[in-house]
Amino acid sequence: MKATESWPAFQEEDAKWNFDAVLLSNFPAIKNLVMDLYHDPGWALVYLDGQSVVFLKNKPEFAAALKRFRIDFKKGFFSPLPEGVGKALLARELLNRGTLLVMMEQFDYARAEFEQGAKLEPEDVDLNYYLGATLSLLSRPREALPYLEKAAAKRPGFALNQIQLARALAASGDPGRAIQILQKLMDQYPSQIYLCMDLAAVYEMISENERARSQWKRCEEISQQDPQMFKPQAEEI
Repeated sequence: MKATESWPAFQEEDAKWNFDAVLLSNFPAIKNLVMDLYHDPGWALVYLDGQSVVFLKNKPEFAAALKRFRIDFKKGFFSPLPEGVGKALLARELLNRGTLLVMMEQFDYARAEFEQGAKLEPEDVDLNYYLGATLSLLSRPREALPYLEKAAAKRPGFALNQIQLARALAASGDPGRAIQILQKLMDQYPSQIYLCMDLAAVYEMISENERARSQWKRCEEISQQDPQMFKPQAEEI
């Protein structure tokens, strides 16, 4: 269990047992290990689906398998979908695969997964949220808005969606509504530094300089509550 929670612990186990392959299921719960393996040149991602990932160690005896199965996103990505399942299960498979691809910063591939899932289950809040958020990451905020608006209408208390909606509104030329959303969220989560920084940035966008300075000051005060945790944010502020 420690090896799934700590990269140094995993490396210790690997040094002891000299693993050949790693199969991880329920990857959202152990995403740090998935990403550590993904970024380590000693391991190669050879398979992923909506539930599991498989990594193969870069060993000479596996050269043929690595050449055949290593996933190289620069060359394209294809993973077969399960057959004979209902729309809801297939949509969940696409959602899970898409979230893994987002973790790996493969946003175009993730967008395709979420779009396919949203066609199957157009009212699914999670699919609309992730599709909207991914379109925003791809600098396509106007396209993101309908999906984020739908998720907001269905689940008004979904704070992450509200943040993404505010960002997309600001980037699409509606900073006034973005400010309303962010101010309301700040009232609910007064110590949320990302909200604070988003709000300050939108004030800057519309040249509300005094409000922006005041908001940045507030963000600085939040960062000082835990200087170690908020070190990157403090540097940006």
